[in-house]
Amino acid sequence: MQCPVCNRPMTTLFFSYACDYCDGLKTDDAARQDVGYVVWRKLPLPALEYVFSTPDDARKWRLLQGLTHCDIREVTSPITFRWRRTCGAIKDLEAADSLIEIYGDHRYPPGPGRAQLGRAI
Repeated sequence: MQCPVCNRPMTTLFFSYACDYCDGLKTDDAARQDVGYVVWRKLPLPALEYVFSTPDDARKWRLLQGLTHCDIREVTSPITFRWRRTCGAIKDLEAADSLIEIYGDHRYPPGPGRAQLGRAI
């Protein structure tokens, strides 16, 4: 049986199931976390956001977008981000190749384009 929250296999109990990952007993993804940085606009979660490879790129984007009141937050994902150089109105920043769905903690279905919100930078 799969966990309804994170879609990982659950542990069979006597008459029910438990998810070791959601309950914090298993952290096998922790060693494989990829890190990015987001200008956190405090949107309801999950939220689609641009993720940058460095805090400096996130700060430049925040300044050029007029979002200086927003925090820069770290985001982590068990799946590696694919980085690209921006080429639109704001050039030469390294950002994820698509918008990333940001969750509040580690309890979300794993997959590309998903990450959890981390500490403020």
